[in-house]
Amino acid sequence: MAVLFVIRTYALYGRNKRILAFLLFTTVALVSVVAEMLQPRSAIHLAVPYEALYVFDTLIFGLTAYKTFKVGIRSIVHSKPKLVVLLLRDGAIYFAIVAMANLANILSFYVAPEHLKGGLSTISICTAVTMVSRLMLNLHKTADAGIFSHGQHLTDGRGGAIFTSQFLEPDQGWDLSTPTD
Repeated sequence: MAVLFVIRTYALYGRNKRILAFLLFTTVALVSVVAEMLQPRSAIHLAVPYEALYVFDTLIFGLTAYKTFKVGIRSIVHSKPKLVVLLLRDGAIYFAIVAMANLANILSFYVAPEHLKGGLSTISICTAVTMVSRLMLNLHKTADAGIFSHGQHLTDGRGGAIFTSQFLEPDQGWDLSTPTD
């Protein structure tokens, strides 16, 4: 998931090498802290990966919010406010839900009885995976070309690209011809 967020944020910032370097440095630093803290096997030490994930999610949300607000002001006048609004809305929803799940899990390491420490780990991980999937699918659905289209490879018969998650036969009205270049 972290890789998806690094790629998405890197793309959001127009493939800025400084942002990529900053995100990679931050990721390596957080992984190093986690690796160092996992040596002693106590419940509090096991909370460190979730704390690092919370820091990473907060960083990504902050960068996304900053860029969407900055771009959003210009895009309202010029182009696609729908995509900018989607980025901010889905980013905020993702962050709120995953942050609550992670915080509940982190607290379980510190305050829960011994046999329940980390008992919310599976729930927090599943929540994060579900929210990332929702975020990525909504971005693909809103983007012009869609997840399965590549230029003229997948067309609606009129030359326009389509988005579909179904496999349709050519006799159902879709031209699925391959390019000849």
